[in-house]
Amino acid sequence: FDPSEKEESLSVDFFKRDSSIEFSKKKIKFPNINKILQDKYARAFAIASFANHELQAIECMAYAIKYFWNGKDEEKNYIRGLVAAIVDEQKHFKLYQKIIKDLGYDFAEFPKNDFFLRHLLPLKNLSQFAAMMNLTFESANIDFALYYQKIFSQNKFFDIADCLEVVLKDEIGHVSLGKIQLGSKSGSSSELWAKYIENLVFPLSPARARGIDFKPENRKAIGLGEEFIQNLANYSDNYSITKRKK
Repeated sequence: FDPSEKEESLSVDFFKRDSSIEFSKKKIKFPNINKILQDKYARAFAIASFANHELQAIECMAYAIKYFWNGKDEEKNYIRGLVAAIVDEQKHFKLYQKIIKDLGYDFAEFPKNDFFLRHLLPLKNLSQFAAMMNLTFESANIDFALYYQKIFSQNKFFDIADCLEVVLKDEIGHVSLGKIQLGSKSGSSSELWAKYIENLVFPLSPARARGIDFKPENRKAIGLGEEFIQNLANYSDNYSITKRKK
C-alpha cells in the first residue's frame, strides 16, 4: 500500500478495530465540566473520550511509521521518537482505562469518534503527519491536559489529576517531535512556522493547535521560538470550535 497513490475513497474502515471498540456513527457530544464533576457516568464518558484519543494516536503513529517512512537516514530520529511516543500513548490509555474501571464502567461501553483518523487519511508524508499530529493535535492536548488537570485537582479527583499530569509531561515531548521533522538546522522560528503552514492539510488550521487555556510558556519549554508561539497565539480561522471558552 502506497499512500501517495491511494484513492480518495480510502476510509476509516482501513483501520480494523474489534467490534467492541468500533467507531460510533452518531455525533458525540462531550459533557460540560459541571456535568463531569457532578455525575460519575459523565466523568467516565469524558475519560473514555480522552482514552479514545490516545488509541487513535497509537493508530495514527503506527500508520505513519509503516506507510510514510521510506527509510531515509535523516528521518530516523523522528521515527525513533514516534516509536517512543507510541509507548507513552499506550501508557496513557492504560491509565485512563483503569480510571474508567474504578468508576464502575468499561471503555467499550462509550461511543468513540474517528476524528484523528479522518484527518490522517489525506496525508501523504511524514512532514504532513508531523504538522497534524505533533504540532497540532498534541499541541492542543498540552492545553487541554493542563486545563482538566487543574479542575480535577481542585475538586479532589486526584487520581484523574495525577493521570493528566503524566499525559501533560509526555505530550510536551511529543510536540517537540514536530521540530525534529520540520525544523531547519538553523533552528529558525520563522522557517519552522512556514514549514508548518506548508504541511498542515486543510481543513486543519493552526487554531486547532490551541486548547482551552492556551499557555505560551509550555511551548517555550518545548523550545518553540517566540515568533512561532506568537503566530500560533494570534492565528484565527472561521471555525466556531476554535473560539474556545473556559
